[in-house]
Amino acid sequence: MKRRGMLRWKWVLLVLGALVGIALCVPSYIGFVYRREIRLAREAGMIVDESEFERRFAVPDRENAALVYERASAEFERIRHGRDVPRRFSGD
Repeated sequence: MKRRGMLRWKWVLLVLGALVGIALCVPSYIGFVYRREIRLAREAGMIVDESEFERRFAVPDRENAALVYERASAEFERIRHGRDVPRRFSGD
């Protein structure tokens, strides 16, 4: 009987550890994507510094980081290919 209880706690701790690991990785991944978009925008000549990136691609707090990524990616693709890429997001 006692072994079954210990096994259950091991699984609970394993699942909790996995959730904590995921929670710690997500913010760093969002930061990685953000820094990559800044670097790509700088290389394309779209921006000079990070503050200009924030002004150009700013979104209200109620929107999520995926929308920032989508806006920056669409703008980068539009400039890189020299043609108009349809805008799929609202507000523009």
